[in-house]
Amino acid sequence: MERVTWALSDPVAAEALAEAPPVSDELDFPKIERWLDEFAKAGLLARSARDGGGSTPGQGDSPVRLVDDGARTRNPPDPDPVTDALARWMARHLHVPQVLGWVLRNGGCVHPRLRELVRRALAQAAPPVKIQPRLRHLWTVVADREPTDSSMFRFTSRQFERTASDSERHRLEEQAIESIAPRLVVRPGPSSDLELEPRREWTRQLGGKSSSRSPADTCGHLELGSGDVHIRRRTPQILADEGFLSRNAETLTGYLDRALLLLAEVRRSEEGDAHSDSSLYRPQIARHDQNRRRDDWTHLIDLVRDSYFALAANDRPRARNLFDRWMLSGQPLFRRLALHALSDDPKSDVRLAKKILLAGRRPGLWEWELRREALRFLGLAGSRLPRGLRTEIVRAIHGGPKRSQAGYGECLRREKSLRLRALNRSGAKLDKRSKTLADEGRPAGEDVSDERDEPASRNGGARWAAMEEFAPRDLLERTVGEVVSALRDDSVEPIEFEGLAQLQPVKAASALRRFARCAEWPAKFWRTFLVSIARLRDQGKLSERLEEHVVHLLTAAPDELFAGVGLPGADFMKCLAEAWSIEREPALRELWSKAWTGACMTEDADSDDPLADALDRAQGKLAEVAFIRLGKYDPLDNEGLPVAVRPYFDTIGAAPRGRLGRFMLAKRLHRLFSIDRGWARQHLISRLSWVDSDEARDLWTGFAWSPTVGPDLFAAIKTPFLDVLGRYDEFGRKGENLVELFITICLDAPREMSTDEIDGVVDSLSEEALTIALHSLGLRLNGDPSERARAWNDKVRPWLERHWPKAEERNTPRNAGG
Repeated sequence: MERVTWALSDPVAAEALAEAPPVSDELDFPKIERWLDEFAKAGLLARSARDGGGSTPGQGDSPVRLVDDGARTRNPPDPDPVTDALARWMARHLHVPQVLGWVLRNGGCVHPRLRELVRRALAQAAPPVKIQPRLRHLWTVVADREPTDSSMFRFTSRQFERTASDSERHRLEEQAIESIAPRLVVRPGPSSDLELEPRREWTRQLGGKSSSRSPADTCGHLELGSGDVHIRRRTPQILADEGFLSRNAETLTGYLDRALLLLAEVRRSEEGDAHSDSSLYRPQIARHDQNRRRDDWTHLIDLVRDSYFALAANDRPRARNLFDRWMLSGQPLFRRLALHALSDDPKSDVRLAKKILLAGRRPGLWEWELRREALRFLGLAGSRLPRGLRTEIVRAIHGGPKRSQAGYGECLRREKSLRLRALNRSGAKLDKRSKTLADEGRPAGEDVSDERDEPASRNGGARWAAMEEFAPRDLLERTVGEVVSALRDDSVEPIEFEGLAQLQPVKAASALRRFARCAEWPAKFWRTFLVSIARLRDQGKLSERLEEHVVHLLTAAPDELFAGVGLPGADFMKCLAEAWSIEREPALRELWSKAWTGACMTEDADSDDPLADALDRAQGKLAEVAFIRLGKYDPLDNEGLPVAVRPYFDTIGAAPRGRLGRFMLAKRLHRLFSIDRGWARQHLISRLSWVDSDEARDLWTGFAWSPTVGPDLFAAIKTPFLDVLGRYDEFGRKGENLVELFITICLDAPREMSTDEIDGVVDSLSEEALTIALHSLGLRLNGDPSERARAWNDKVRPWLERHWPKAEERNTPRNAGG
């Protein structure tokens, strides 16, 4: 192969390859992927513009890449003759699924020249080899992707804050709105995890069935995207600005409408069915815990929701037009948005709910997809309903859904009860029959909100009690001074104070402030208070003024308070870190420093399970805060830790009792090393030696959480890494990833370790570690039979023959596969 790649560096040979007939035998398709890997390894797909005799002036020696992640340059020079010829060769093999898979795995964004060739090939009336329809579709989307400017919007938010003219503001808004337009993207691999079962079987035993999916199904899949998440994080001030939302409300709704159409296209392509229940990707229109960790594009729903209220505050006619557009849409998601607007906008015309809840073939009152918003509307806006419409709704609730509900009598009765209970809770008057049904299943004397949408048992005897129910009525009615006296007398339990903080957070904060004036900081009540305001924040009920008041109090608190509040205090810091802009870095650093000092006062300097402890204790959470703030500055590789955030990392790195914090840093050693090699060497890599550091076990456990290395980092940690592999039994299952990393380096970067080094590690591995190594090798034997045979012959078998232990006592029944 080296001779072939060497020959192809000659433009004449590359041209001959480009003009050769395309490969058409499916059995030879995997070879195309191997050739692409070899071409890339030899640098033929990323040559300098000067390699071919010079090109665009001023471009220097930077490589012209045929495929990258789209973040290098928007207007690259033309490729040299060799790379151009290979681009034409690739375009003649669009019918090969492995070519698309290779492109996607290497970034998915193609050079303009290759994009032109792909489009030309797709437009051919009679291509040399027919391209499968699914592959044509995926290539069409790939060819439509334009590269992004890596520095785009880096300073836009600060520019937006300082703009002095409407025209400049309009231009910045225009750039931001264009950046979040929905689009289809192609990702590598299949669209589901069905094909992973055979891989798991390979892990259990070196054999199994290959995936039934065709190469065309597994090379790539469609996803819906809406702007790069890193770009959105650079424009938070713009996207949250009420003026921006108001001016672009109609455009945002159009974006969401377009996104839903594209989502249907994805589902048709991947699943054969365009139907989608919007509650699956957005359970609640209102801000809610259930909305977290959803698909990336769903941030559009939040923007569309907020744009209505920004518009309603200044331009009611436009807001009404936008509302009508939602209500008349055929998409249930827009009807849910309309119900949310009627619930939360006191000036809206609640009579319009009739068209959503009662009209049409599928009335929203009984449509499962609209269930949460319907219950919320009845609970918040029920008292605003005109008597006639309220009567119609009550009648429709008793009548039940139009479609047959045979066999669901008990469930249907509960659903009726929930809707009537919501109406009753809003203050709407109900007749005796309706009130009786609304009260069914509720314990006497209790008034539990169903807005949380918690599941109830079938017999109605089990329920979830909200924290605020623990607040005694007399505590809610007392003055701040009386609350303080009760807290001092220990006549109020922390759980009761937490309930007070949920219902009357200002009163609870005022009580704590009075304590602070007397230099008293009752940690048990501060701890429950911080838990309560975290819940209020998640519910969207925490005011900015109250949060700032709490920050002011905590900044004046002694370090010992943070030692007492533990994880709730760190969680509060994390929320601030996510929300605050970089302009507030000094204030955040001051508060973080106090929290870190407090965390180090109480936490054990040693830990039997650093992973569990770091995730559950304040030190680990505060280390996460450092990474969150680092992300705000988006540092480039080798740029060094930004001056504004370096104190966080310096403090964690140097703290005598900062072991759990450094554990969290070790989880992302590769990221820190890529940004600031000197810092990573001084504070983390220097502690990896098992002989010289009593912290090595913890740090290697953290690194093993998700081990990632490149050539430079591996060179820096190789000596302690090779040593620690022989200590697998001291890690147990936590060290599996380290053994798998060793096998990965052996197979994918064989030149990084000498034969003696590899043999030394293998000889030191225990029986358990050898079993893990064998399973890792087995993971390489996946795919179709030809792919498995290639992996076995090219990598796995040669490595086993060269390095696997030959001694009989080392080949036990568990690892005799070598």
